[in-house]
This record gives sequence, structure tokens and C-alpha cells, in this order.
Amino acid sequence: LLVRQAGALAACAAALEQLPPCQRYLQLAAPSRAEEVVREARPLLLDTMGGGSAGGETHTLVYREYFGDGAAPRTRTERLDATLASLREHVAAAGSPCLASHLQLAHIRTLRQTALARATLLDAQRCAGDPPPSPLALAQAPPHLLLDGLLRHARFDQAASLALACASALQRHPNGDFGSAGHPSGIARVAAELAKHASSADSEATATSRWRQLRTLLLAHDCEANNFALSAAAAHAALSVAPSTPLPIWLIDYFGAAPLHLARDPSEPIELSILPRTPAGQRPSGALGPADAHNHAVRAVTSLIEALRSQQAAAVAALHVSGTLGCGGEAHVRIVHDGGPAGAAQAEELREAVEAAARPGEEDDPTPAFSCHARRRNPAALCRALLLHERTQMAELLRQLRLGCDDALRDPSDHTARWVTPGLIDATFAAVAKRQGTSPETVSAAVGIPGDPLAAAELAPTMEAVDRYLSLDTAAGAAAGAAAEPAPSHPPYHV
Repeated sequence: LLVRQAGALAACAAALEQLPPCQRYLQLAAPSRAEEVVREARPLLLDTMGGGSAGGETHTLVYREYFGDGAAPRTRTERLDATLASLREHVAAAGSPCLASHLQLAHIRTLRQTALARATLLDAQRCAGDPPPSPLALAQAPPHLLLDGLLRHARFDQAASLALACASALQRHPNGDFGSAGHPSGIARVAAELAKHASSADSEATATSRWRQLRTLLLAHDCEANNFALSAAAAHAALSVAPSTPLPIWLIDYFGAAPLHLARDPSEPIELSILPRTPAGQRPSGALGPADAHNHAVRAVTSLIEALRSQQAAAVAALHVSGTLGCGGEAHVRIVHDGGPAGAAQAEELREAVEAAARPGEEDDPTPAFSCHARRRNPAALCRALLLHERTQMAELLRQLRLGCDDALRDPSDHTARWVTPGLIDATFAAVAKRQGTSPETVSAAVGIPGDPLAAAELAPTMEAVDRYLSLDTAAGAAAGAAAEPAPSHPPYHV
């Protein structure tokens, strides 16, 4: 029954999609008092749902009603255009907008995903041998209870679809708070549960499968619009289950504390995030900026890549767009090469060409349509997750801090690389001082990290990088001629 309902809703959505945008809705007339009495006497397990199908130029609308007294479902099929016209004429003749309610296309899609989630949960409970739930309770279950059930039975694909369809209803964690990295909600909670299952899997095959599912989920839905909440929740969840186990290398590299071709392997691709530039006087646009500014930037980058394509043979640049630009989507340039010296050199030339095209020129030169920087996915969130488990993750925490400082020093003009905050530095060295049994001001690389040789080897280069990184603010203040409100000073961490 639930699968048939989902199919009817999918057909209805397909039929409405063929109409002009201003007509992609249904108007459901409010029931009369007599109909309300009938509903109270014979409660519906499922409300009356509309479905539709399209064949050629003839559109049909399918209504199916399912009653709780065992009666056979009643099905009625009518032409879509005639039905919509009659509904709208009836509402217009009534003269009162309260006699009808709009059923938008997006809401129809949400109803379909909810029906599929109920069907999947019912099947999962049957396979697990759980007692069958009450049909009325299942039909009235809110989205957060459906998500709980799907995650409990490890039905992650359907849970992700439900979380995306009911995003507004799933903004809060089950404890009532709005979602955070430690207590995620919605689609971020699905990522966290996947990471937990991968970290605590009994077999390597199961763990590999779960990590693969998580990576696919992150690449599809983890973006700047949600501040990369999915990857942050996954890191927190994985470390909460297995605090002494290192995170997978791909997940650490995913955050992008520093470009991979500089931090790990020269043969790694070069990735540059593309952001639009807005004219003076308009609100700056990031991932949530105007769609026309994003499209203008994408067209400029596409033209640039086409012009550079014939000049390089061992390296290739391509523009990748995910989501809807201006509505949470993002774009980035990915430069790949063959791994040889010539390919690496040509990839670097392509990177420099893209960055040069994005760099503002003189006053008389037109403003570039886009800006670019090395692609990062909130590496500070990874450091905060590692900091919670510094007893076992200190080496990786220091490494991420060093990579972030070195990346900012490599190009001081790139303000997006300044994600290492003084607060994060202070918290890290407070943890180091606690391990050394001293104060943060007297931390010494010569003492190292007792009982952790990997962290001890990482401590000295990290302290040097942090000292150089903190000197950037001092040099900028001196060049500006003593700012009116100087930044707080931090003592150097002596090596």
C-alpha cells in the first residue's frame, strides 16, 4: 500500500512538472462537515493522496483512498487539465481562499519520500523480526521517528533521502537542540551514523562498504551552504566510537588543511574553489549568492579553460559544478596530470593562469567575474574533533595545525587560508602543556610529548610554523602603520 502510494505521488509530480511553473500545484478543497463526520467514523490510515501519469499529450490525475475498515481502495482517474481547472474554478467561485489549500510540487515530493521511508522501515522491522507496528501509528509517525528507525536498522540510503526531503522538519537533534558537529541533525546525522558503523564494524569488508557510502554522501551533499556539517559530524562520530583509531587518510585529506599536491603527494590533483565577484554596493556572494553572479563566474571560468586547453598536453583542467548555483551549490576547478615532472609543471602553470585571471588588476581594468582559492572543507572542524581526543590524536592534530600555518604563509594574500585561529592555537598548546606538565607559555619542543613519539616528532616543526604564522598579523599591522585596535598578542612558542 505504501509503495503504491509513493508511486501515485511520483506520477503526480511527473505530470505537474510538465505544466508551466506557475501551475505546478494542486488545490485541495476543504471537506464539508458531512465529510468530516465520515472521516471521524472511519479514520483514514492514509490521507487521500493524488498521483498522476503522463502519456503523450494526455495528462491524467489518479486519486486513491485507503480506509481503515478493510474496504478495498477506491481509485479514480481523470484528465489532469480538466481536474485542475475544475478545482480552481470551484475555489474561485467560493470566493474564500480558506476553502482550499495549496499542495505544491515540492510538498508532493516530500510526501513521496515519506511514504517510501515508511515502507522501508516496515520492511526492515519485518526482516529483523520486530513485532509489526500499528498501521495508524506508522501512518502518523513524524519524520524524526522515521529517521530514527531507518538509522537503527542501518537503512542509510533511504535515511539520506528522507533527511533531504524533510530538511526543515529535521533541523533539531533528538535532544531538542539545533544540530551541531557533536549532536548532528538531519542529513549530517546520517553521515555521523555511517561513520559510527564504519568505525565499529566487525569485518573489514563491512567497514570498507560503510566508508564508501560515507564518501559518496559527502561528495554529494557536504558543501559550503551547510558549512560542511556532514564531514564535521562524521569526524566527531568516528572518534567518539574509536578514539584511539586514526581516521581514514581520505577523510583527513578531504578537509583540505593544505592542498594535497603540496601536503602529501605532488601527483595529487589541484583543486580551486570558484566564487563569484559581486559589483560594488551589492552583498558579497559566497555559496548562497545570487544565481546570476555564479553563472557569470562559471561562464568566465569555462571560457578560460577552453582557451588554455590547447596549450597543455600533460595536464587537464575541468570545471565541476555540484548542486544549484546560488542556492547552495558550488563550483571548483580540478587540474589533473600524469604524475611526471612535465605534467606537474604544466598543472602548476594552469593553476597560475586561473589565479591570475581571478586577480583584480589596475583601476582601469575590468573586475574579474570570479575569485578562486585552494579548496578547503572547514579543516578547523577536524582540528576541534581531534582536540577532543588529544590523548590519542595529538600527532594528527599538530600536523593539521602545521599544514594550515604553512599554507597561509605560502600566500599571505589569500585570506581564506587563515582558518587557524588564535583560540585553536591556544587550545592545542594548552593540551600540549598539560601533557608536559607545564604552562602553555613554557612549552618546549625538547621535552616532546611523553609517551607519544609521533606527536613528539611533530611538535618542533609545528611550533616553528605557528610562530611564523602569528608574525603575519604583526607584519600586516606594521605595514598599515599601527592599527587603531591591535590584535591580541600571543607569546612565541619557543622551540
